Amino acid sequence: MKIETFVVPKKDKEIIIKPAYEDIPGLIDSNIERFRSYKFDINGIPFPKFRKHTRAEILEKSREYSEWIWSICSKLKIGCKRDSSYFHNSYTPDKTIIQTGYPPTPAHPGILIKNSLADIIARKIKGIGINMVVDNDTCHDNCLNIPNINGLESSTEKIEFIPSSQGLAFEEVRYTDLTQLTTFKKGVLRILSNPDMKDTF
Repeated sequence: MKIETFVVPKKDKEIIIKPAYEDIPGLIDSNIERFRSYKFDINGIPFPKFRKHTRAEILEKSREYSEWIWSICSKLKIGCKRDSSYFHNSYTPDKTIIQTGYPPTPAHPGILIKNSLADIIARKIKGIGINMVVDNDTCHDNCLNIPNINGLESSTEKIEFIPSSQGLAFEEVRYTDLTQLTTFKKGVLRILSNPDMKDTF
C-alpha cells in the first residue's frame, strides 16, 4: 500500500482533490474503455445491455426530477431560467454521467463542494452531473449547515429548509407553502458573503 501525505489547504478557495483535477477527464476515458471490455452477465443479462438500460433509466428519471424542480424554482424566481430544450439536450443517452451521492440533506459544506465539483467536471467533459440520494429513511434534521465566513473565524450556521420534519421519511416530507423555499434562500444568502458562493443559490 502506498502511503501519501497531504497538506491541509490554508488559503481561500483552496481544496484537496485526489486525483488531480486535470487528470480526471483522462481517467473518465479510461473507465469508459474498461466498461467496454467487460464480458460478464448480471442476472443473466450481458453487462453492456444491463449498463445501457440502467444509464437510460437514470438519465430519464433525473431529467423528470430536474424539470419538476426547475418548474417550482421558476415560479418562485429562484435560480436561472431553463427552457424545455435544456433538459432534453442535457440528459441524452450518450451523456457521460458524473455521479455523486449522499443522504438527502447536505450535512456540511464539504458536500456542497463535492456537488459543485461534480458539476464542473461534467461541464468540462460535456457530460451531466447526477446526485444519487442515499435515503437514510427518517428526516432527523430539518436544517442545512451553511458556512459562515463573515466573522474572524469560520463556522457554520443552521438554516431550516423546512420548519419541521415531524419524524417523517424524507420522501414524505412536503412543503405546505412554497414561500418556505424563498425563506430558506433568504436565510442562506444572509450568511454567505462570498459572491461565488451566492451564485449557487
